[in-house]
Amino acid sequence: MFKRPNLFIVGAAKTGTSSLYYYLKSHPEIYMSPIKEPNYFFKEVKINPFTPKYIKEAYFNPQKYFWKNRLENKQVAYIKSLNNYIQLFREVKEEKIIGECSVSYLYSRYAAKEIYKFNPDAKIIIILRNPVDRAFSHWLMDVREGRNDLKTKFIDSVKEDYNKKQKGWGISHLYIELGQYYEQVKRYLNVFPLDQIKVYIFEKIIKNYSKFYRDVLNFLGVNSNFKISSFKKYNVAKIPKNKSVNIINNLVNRSYFFVESSTNLYFPFGLRFLYRKISTFFYTSKNIPSLAKNERVILMNEFFKKDILQLNELINNEASIWLDY
Repeated sequence: MFKRPNLFIVGAAKTGTSSLYYYLKSHPEIYMSPIKEPNYFFKEVKINPFTPKYIKEAYFNPQKYFWKNRLENKQVAYIKSLNNYIQLFREVKEEKIIGECSVSYLYSRYAAKEIYKFNPDAKIIIILRNPVDRAFSHWLMDVREGRNDLKTKFIDSVKEDYNKKQKGWGISHLYIELGQYYEQVKRYLNVFPLDQIKVYIFEKIIKNYSKFYRDVLNFLGVNSNFKISSFKKYNVAKIPKNKSVNIINNLVNRSYFFVESSTNLYFPFGLRFLYRKISTFFYTSKNIPSLAKNERVILMNEFFKKDILQLNELINNEASIWLDY
């Protein structure tokens, strides 16, 4: 019998959702989808317009993925059918909490209502981060993934992206739009009862991950005394050690995409995992660019301050710490 997911970590992007996903995944009373971001309730997304640098991420062949007895871990997919979505949870046993973590759901105009229709008793977790820092972290991720480079200053990349005529998920980076939280959070508060929603502020939770983890477990109604081995940070910022790294990485990813989308072959998870493990040696967390004070002031005043003031009215002034810049 299918057990419906009852936990949705909906975003925002680059706020520590990957870390929380893995922390919860280790808890014996919690089952998290093997695909961290299945994006099933992001109903308005269209894959066809995705740019080449995003289309590889969007490719998903359910026949190749679901035929295995044990579902492999995967970061992102765009699952369209309910039957495929249900299969993500076929390995659930007696876990009390069944969840997934698609950061697109906060940005989506319809996901809140779609999730509510699917399971009105679901619990929602939202993590918000200073939107300038979120955008900067997002930009660093794009540099790491070869979707941007260090030749262009951060603030110039942000403004160029914002002023594009063609914009959208998988089409542009949305550095600004993903950090304008007011309307995004409001959509969930308009649909779900307050006791089913938890909004966390990134800058506060990183001061005490253990306290944050216990609070989440209490919110979910599972054993809050469960200890995990470490609060390792996932998906941390790194940059290529040299220009050739992203060229090689893109060639490998294109090869995966071409073979899996054009043939009946399927790259074994072990092989892909091994490559990712090896490739980490070609990236470094040293000499990462820092966010300039003037960039913070400009972006905050031009794009985010008004939104933060509106957001504060929704979340009891929790975001006011971002205004001290």
